[in-house]
Amino acid sequence: MKKAGIINIAMHSQKILLIRNNPIVSYCKSFLFKEKCLKMKNLLSFLVITICINATVHASDLMADSLFNAANQSYTFKQYSTSINNYEKLINSGFKTSEIYFNLGNSYYKTGNYSRAILNYERAKILDPGNEDIAFNLAKASTYIIDKIDVIPDFFIKTWFKSMVGLLSPDNWAVLALIAFISATGACILFFLVFTNKYKKPLLYFAGIFAITSIVTLIIAHKTKVYIEHSNSAIVLEPTATVKSAPDIESQDAFIIHEGTKVFILRNLNGWTEIKLTDGKQGWVEALSIEKI
Repeated sequence: MKKAGIINIAMHSQKILLIRNNPIVSYCKSFLFKEKCLKMKNLLSFLVITICINATVHASDLMADSLFNAANQSYTFKQYSTSINNYEKLINSGFKTSEIYFNLGNSYYKTGNYSRAILNYERAKILDPGNEDIAFNLAKASTYIIDKIDVIPDFFIKTWFKSMVGLLSPDNWAVLALIAFISATGACILFFLVFTNKYKKPLLYFAGIFAITSIVTLIIAHKTKVYIEHSNSAIVLEPTATVKSAPDIESQDAFIIHEGTKVFILRNLNGWTEIKLTDGKQGWVEALSIEKI
């Protein structure tokens, strides 16, 4: 019996050795080990990349804060050329906020460059439509414009929609849309939970009103974003710009506009831009004589 037990143990040990020495098992172990190493490598790479990105963003934010503070300090000490350079550097680096454009407009205003002051006030106004300081400084700078152009009134629905678009920023409209959507969802849930018919009808009305409000505000948020990113208005920067009847220097002169005047871009062609004034007049100017808001 003991011998039989020894033989059984020996055979069992031999099976274990055979399994361990099996090339398929060895390959599987090697494959699993490599796969595990690859996952660890990918994880480490992801962590390193994430840390590097965060460090870069943090360094970029610190640099922007430093440059913004330096620009503000230069403005305080009436070093307007230096403040203009610093604000322009921030904008060229991708930091485009209403505060930067507003301060840049103030710097240009102090140097007497009213056309560029108006340009940057207009840019600040797009990003922060309801800011009273921006509106006041823009109106003040606009008093230096030579051209006093009449405005053709739009259809009342278009005027209302424009006022709604310019009332808040896209983010604020999006927040309102989200609040209205949550309110509509809550009203719908309560409609199914409440068993009294007395409250079901008002809840249904509220759900409909909030749903419509959510859709409308979401549309306005989208339109406002498009308006900001694809603005077709521009400011004349040349002291005098001759508007031509065609995109050709030899074409007939249509009329003359001066720096600071706001125009609307219709199309561009071979270094020329077709523009339209608020009174409906149209013509072509050299593209370099205006700058898009």
